[in-house]
Amino acid sequence: MIMSFGISLILASIISVFQTSQSSSSCTVSRHPLSLFFGTKINCPLLSPPMASDKVIRYLPTSSSYAWKNSLLLLIMQCSMEIGNLSTSLIEVRRYHTFSLQMMFFFSLRLEILNFASLMIYLIDSVGLRGLKINISKSRAFYSTGTPHEKINKLIFNSGIRNTTSLGKYLGFPMLQGRPKRNDFNFIIEKMQNRLASRKNRLLNRTGRLALATSVLSSIPAYYMQINWLPQNICDSIDQTTQNFIWRGIDNKGIHLVNWKKITTPKRLAGLGIRMARNANTCLFGKLVWDMVQSTNKLWVNLLSSKYTEGSHILHANAASSSSPSWASIIRAKDVLKNGYFWRAGSGSSSFWFSNWCSHGHLGSLVPIIYIHDTHLTVKDVLTFTGQRTEALYTSLPQPVADTINSFHTNFNSTVEDAFIWSHNKNGVYSIKSGYSWLLSLVEPVNVITPHYSWSWIWNLQVPEKFKFFIWLACHDAVPTLSLLQHRHITTSETCGRCGEEEETFLHCVRGWRLSCVIWQRFDFTNQDFFSSNCAQEWIKKGSKGPSRTIFLTVLWWLWRHRNQTCFNSETWSITRVCINIQNSADITEKIFH
Repeated sequence: MIMSFGISLILASIISVFQTSQSSSSCTVSRHPLSLFFGTKINCPLLSPPMASDKVIRYLPTSSSYAWKNSLLLLIMQCSMEIGNLSTSLIEVRRYHTFSLQMMFFFSLRLEILNFASLMIYLIDSVGLRGLKINISKSRAFYSTGTPHEKINKLIFNSGIRNTTSLGKYLGFPMLQGRPKRNDFNFIIEKMQNRLASRKNRLLNRTGRLALATSVLSSIPAYYMQINWLPQNICDSIDQTTQNFIWRGIDNKGIHLVNWKKITTPKRLAGLGIRMARNANTCLFGKLVWDMVQSTNKLWVNLLSSKYTEGSHILHANAASSSSPSWASIIRAKDVLKNGYFWRAGSGSSSFWFSNWCSHGHLGSLVPIIYIHDTHLTVKDVLTFTGQRTEALYTSLPQPVADTINSFHTNFNSTVEDAFIWSHNKNGVYSIKSGYSWLLSLVEPVNVITPHYSWSWIWNLQVPEKFKFFIWLACHDAVPTLSLLQHRHITTSETCGRCGEEEETFLHCVRGWRLSCVIWQRFDFTNQDFFSSNCAQEWIKKGSKGPSRTIFLTVLWWLWRHRNQTCFNSETWSITRVCINIQNSADITEKIFH
């Protein structure tokens, strides 16, 4: 049940989880919640002395980013409802960044109606002593499936709090009940579409839309991906919304010139650096996996580890059908990322049988019995044995495992501890960027990128972004010439509309057409080799070097623009006008970028 309190206080952000138990006539908490509000101990006649198992757990957020901190707070709130032996839980959420206070109470309905009503009266009276008042009209109660209507009606009558079928949202995160469904996340798509509906966005060219998609559109779903494993159809919709906006804009006009797979690769590998929604979701969950791998002393890590791992390591844990959505999501991300982790040998003090130093997992689980002489062996004891290492064991291992141990090579360092580290980062620490890069390497193994084959040279050019994007399209042979449109069955003819003789390719538009040659010669590009290259990418790359690079790239841009004005607006520019535009644009570019 959730109750919202209209209290105007400035409070530090804190979450307190009160684990309680109750008998048929009373409930027990370790300390009254209101004492945390005002720093005083309040005696409650309904609350008996705490049991030995009762604890108060406080989570004080660090100075991490706002979104990441709030996502962890919400994860704690979700996990706190999953404790198996917990019949009554009280979660207090205080938000330091506003003047409002929200309190969330989760009660087991096994609690007697009389005790519940008495506790409500006591809470109302206690808050009233401080000059505060509970707003019953804003309070709502959520009841689990199968709760008898008779009991619900009694609780509503005693508390005055109406029931609800949805837990709503906290800090923008949906408070889900049950398995996540598409309808639970449709609001993300709607939020993205509303952000694109701005009138200002209608004035953006393709380069501006790319910048907006990279900086804004990708950040909207990323906020919710931190603790929610989005359904695949939602991820597909996010990708489709981003893709359509880049190529078609708000008016939904245009064609997709480069496929989505190329766009979502890094810029140095010929892409635009847009992240696919599913991979981004997995990498964000990888932060949670990393915390569990390192067994960081955080409330949610301790809670999930104690309930689900049962002594096994997170990299070998599984999700049962009865697991919570939060745990199932972490396991999904772990299954994708686990091959990116490897065991780093330190002092070698890890248990040979009961630690996860080997790719086979706990070796103790692979044998029916471990001889007593072997139980205290460490990894270093076995791997430093002279000869066949398995001969140091009294316990027999399966042959594949024995072969792995006998061929295992490592060096030990007594000054550091054994640990699992992330292989795709030099410092061994997992990051979202390194996780995404590793996922891309699984789809298409990346060869060693030499400067000759890297596409970074395009984005390092000292010219406007629209020039860079145009060059990127040209290098992909994706400039919308008649040759490309005819290949995609959009037009019926590939013949140039200006000369009426040759096929309109990119090189024909900017170099092969008669007036194009004249313009190049006006700017002293008269070398015969300049007009002989048949590879657009090599030609542009060669021309973008040297002292004439700004003029070269500017001429390239204005020749394409001249072609569009002639074909679409029926405007005929004189050679003199085109040359003046080129020179003015080049001068401005030189002043800005040099």
